[in-house]
Amino acid sequence: MTTIRTDIRKTERSTARDSTSQSTMKAADFNYRNLRLATLPLTLILFILIAFFITENSTFLSIEAKELKIGEIDSLQIETNHDVDASNNSETATEPEFLLPAIDNNSIYLPTIKTYAPVSWGIINQNRKINKALEEGVVHIAGTALPGQKGNVYIAGHSSNNSWAKGGYNQVFADLDKLAIDDIIYLRNGMGTFVYQVRGKDILPANDISPMNQGENRILALSTCWPVGTSEKRLVITAEQTYPAVK
Repeated sequence: MTTIRTDIRKTERSTARDSTSQSTMKAADFNYRNLRLATLPLTLILFILIAFFITENSTFLSIEAKELKIGEIDSLQIETNHDVDASNNSETATEPEFLLPAIDNNSIYLPTIKTYAPVSWGIINQNRKINKALEEGVVHIAGTALPGQKGNVYIAGHSSNNSWAKGGYNQVFADLDKLAIDDIIYLRNGMGTFVYQVRGKDILPANDISPMNQGENRILALSTCWPVGTSEKRLVITAEQTYPAVK
């Protein structure tokens, strides 16, 4: 009889332990599921932030790569507006007049701020057409002078743009304000490479088109929205052609 009672007590204690263990497991499982539900929004937010960071920095890095590639040009090519006859001796061959950086045709290079960009020539002054062309670099406004001609060569570029905007040149003129008097600007088209020196810096209303006015001097005008991140005004850099020398 005593043995039976002892067995009954053991069975009861074992059942109680099993019940407690099952309750503990159920509670743990419930807490785990609640924890997963609670952390799900945080996981989604973290994923969105990482995706945004990668997108923004890929654009930034692509721009930096383009600028540094040109900004670190060490090799120079010799260009001249004279013909050199290599078959003749040195007495008849002319010496080069100027050392110019080896930049691509239809491009602009500002060494002071390590900025390089392709130039789209003769773009009609309409927002839709200008914005499309700005995806590929900077734009020359139709109706203004071409390099080497009398008048103002008017070129516009972005200082900033929406993060989702297409193109790799959305900040190409963001450092334009860092140019100083006498800084050099190189501009190349099918006629050759032209050199300009900075002569002035102005902040104008957005609707001021006076930099497009044509005169007798050979002037380059670079324009961008200002301050960076706004379109309220325009920062305009004016530079004078110094090479080829104006006769």
